[in-house]
Amino acid sequence: MSDSVDTIEEAVLKIKTYVSKTTGIEASDSEIARSLTKYFTLREIASHIRMERDEN
Repeated sequence: MSDSVDTIEEAVLKIKTYVSKTTGIEASDSEIARSLTKYFTLREIASHIRMERDEN
């Protein structure tokens, strides 16, 4: 599975695929939405975006 995605839709599909492979059950849209808005996840996303910006 490639690490690169360019759209929100591709990212959600990647999440669904990963969760399905690791748990055996596909995550629902609401499960993904709740997970993406957790403080830890938001902090990790912000850190990653800052890192990518600093590299460019």
